[in-house]
Amino acid sequence: MTNSRTREPLVDAPTLAGELAVSTSWVYYAARVGLIPCHRIGKYIRFKPSEVYGALAL
Repeated sequence: MTNSRTREPLVDAPTLAGELAVSTSWVYYAARVGLIPCHRIGKYIRFKPSEVYGALAL
């Protein structure tokens, strides 16, 4: 059986900050207060760009 859906890669805060042209600290703040969705994997925080763009309506 094959999975026809492709997985979107998760990115870290510095990568997302570069894509959004904001500071890394803003990305962490926005995730902490719930402005943007994030995925916590152990001690790491990762983001799906499509979810973030949707939350920010970009």
